[in-house]
Parts: sequence; structure tokens; C-alpha cells
Amino acid sequence: MALKDHERRIAALELAQSDMGGASTRLDRKVDRLTARVDALHHVTAELIAESEQRTKAEIERLSEEIERLSDRINATEQRLSDRIGATEQRFTDVLNERFDAVMVALDRFTNPPKD
Repeated sequence: MALKDHERRIAALELAQSDMGGASTRLDRKVDRLTARVDALHHVTAELIAESEQRTKAEIERLSEEIERLSDRINATEQRLSDRIGATEQRFTDVLNERFDAVMVALDRFTNPPKD
């Protein structure tokens, strides 16, 4: 009877080993599929990151050009304002000088009337 028990146990172990082999094979296939998916996701993610970097660099370049253009416009506007303020100051000074001269001539006529 011991021999039959051993034979049954051996048969059960062989069956279990066979089932383990099948399970191991299925598990290996699942791991391979998962590895392929991870590789595919890594590739897609790398492409998305590269595209995002390109878009970001292009946007940064566009914004840099826009900032440069605005800076040029601001500088030109500042120059025009400075020129206009300078011209206005000069005109104002000229008007003040003319008025001062007119007042001085009038005062001079008052204190030194013309001799006819």
C-alpha cells in the first residue's frame, strides 16, 4: 500500500509540476506582453516629451522675438517722447525769452522814453 501511495503522490506531484510549468509559461507570456507594453508606452512618452519640448522651445523663441519687438517699440516711443519733450522745452524757453525781451524793452521805453 505504501508503494501505491507513493505512486499516487508522485503522479500528483508530476501533475502539479506540469500545472506549474503551464502556469509559469503563461506567466512568462504575460510578463513579455507587459514588457512590450511598457516599452511601447516608454517610446510614446519619449515622443510626447520631445514634441512638448519642441513646442515649448518654439513658444519661448516666439515670445523672445515678441519681447524684442516690444522692447524696440518702447525704445522708439521713449526716444520720440524725449525728442518731443526736448522740443517743447526749447519752444517754451524761446517763448519765455521773447516775453522777457518784450518786458525789458517796455521797461526800457518807460524809463528811457524815445527822444524825438
